[in-house]
Amino acid sequence: MTVGFGVSLVVHGQTVDPTGMLAAVAADLDANGIQFLRPDNVVRFTADELRDLSVLAAPLAGWWQQHQPTTAGDVALRFVGPSGVTE
Repeated sequence: MTVGFGVSLVVHGQTVDPTGMLAAVAADLDANGIQFLRPDNVVRFTADELRDLSVLAAPLAGWWQQHQPTTAGDVALRFVGPSGVTE
């Protein structure tokens, strides 16, 4: 069974180009057999096991922090998975 989730970063209503994010997680993708698909500015990660995807938590959080996230929601990291959207 394959598991996955999608990620996008929205800053002041605009989705940010994920090239920097992909560079930040490149080594983790290779080391853990994680595949990705990039339709426009959203990235979908897939792996055989959920634990494989969990290694992306720290590098994704670090990338997001570079964009000064706020509780006002004008800088939001969106995760899309089987349970819906989380910001």
